[in-house]
Amino acid sequence: MKTILKLIIILFVQNTFAQYPVLSTTSLAGNPNMDSNYSKKGNYAIDTNNERDQYVGLWRYQNNEILFELKMEKRDQYLTKIEYQGQVHYSYSDKIIFKYKLIKNGVVLYDNLDTTIPTEKYYSCALKYGENDYLYGSLLDVTRNVRGTVTVKRLPTSSPDKIFFNLSSGGYSLLNPKEFYNNPPDVKLFNIPTDGIEMIRVN
Repeated sequence: MKTILKLIIILFVQNTFAQYPVLSTTSLAGNPNMDSNYSKKGNYAIDTNNERDQYVGLWRYQNNEILFELKMEKRDQYLTKIEYQGQVHYSYSDKIIFKYKLIKNGVVLYDNLDTTIPTEKYYSCALKYGENDYLYGSLLDVTRNVRGTVTVKRLPTSSPDKIFFNLSSGGYSLLNPKEFYNNPPDVKLFNIPTDGIEMIRVN
């Protein structure tokens, strides 16, 4: 029944977004390196095993200086589109999108927890392949306009639920001119905590 429902949804979306039709489907439960369809134009990689469910919710990290809350939501059939020399390469996949609130020394630096997020050109999202025990993607630190590589792994605890959130300080893309990040020179590249923190589920 679930398979039939997903096929109906796919057909509906195909008619709605006819300029970018689904041409093939694969399962995120498999190994993307072993399935050539993952990289094909028009492919839709589906979360057939509902592996994203374990991450959905609101997670919190807090110390004396920072309150960081991360909301993870499922986004089905997320469009990834690349335009180059008049050609469009696109694909779809079932992803997790990230929203967050960051408070530092009592000052709210950023909060988009209750914001509606568009489905295209959103930098904060991740995939969960069935062969991996973690999410892998990128997160945009809006306060610094720098995008970093991120992994999220569920920890084997029962109460409260915990994740290990790792925004790498070594893998990033600068979205402002380089001079922005050198002034003043002692300011950290990210305001979001980096290089591994434990977070607990609060909702």
